[in-house]
Amino acid sequence: MGTVTTGLERANMSHGQSVVIMGAGGLGLHATAMAKERGADRVIVLDRLENRLALAEEFGADDTINIEEFNTPETRVRRVRELTRGRGADVVMELVGRADLLKEGIDMLSNGGTFVEIGDIVRGQEVSIDPSKLLQGKNIVGSLMYRPSLLPELLDFLVRNQDKLPFDKLVSHTFPLADVNEAFEAAEWSQRQTEITRAMLVP
Repeated sequence: MGTVTTGLERANMSHGQSVVIMGAGGLGLHATAMAKERGADRVIVLDRLENRLALAEEFGADDTINIEEFNTPETRVRRVRELTRGRGADVVMELVGRADLLKEGIDMLSNGGTFVEIGDIVRGQEVSIDPSKLLQGKNIVGSLMYRPSLLPELLDFLVRNQDKLPFDKLVSHTFPLADVNEAFEAAEWSQRQTEITRAMLVP
């Protein structure tokens, strides 16, 4: 929650704006909830798994886009623009960890919008973009971790919303500590689809 809240701050997200969340895992669900908390008019969440998208709606998503149905960047960009009445999103957050989503996310932005890179933590990935698309005031910012002074705000949010949002569903699977290797394999999303939102080891 601290990581995505800092990302929203870096994007200067304000009341009434539209936010696109790329990925409905643990980060994406927290980002959805916090964007609505901060007054987002419309939050759009993208993922390939229906169980994750359904959970995103429980966390406040106004619209969801299944990337298996909208299976090209062009169709996803077109759908975001339809949902934002042709403007594009004010903020796009990348929480998946795929470098190629930068190019797609820029196309989803409105003029003056901000793309926030959080998920792509593995060094060495590269992507090509058309710099002329930035001339309309579009911004690209990176965000990593959060400042300790943010913790009181986050704890207050959790207390106020503990009975309103399904935080108990964030951990979708548990594994005994002895099965740690199997847990990592089951939760690894980069090689194949997984229904795991967050996995937890239980001693």
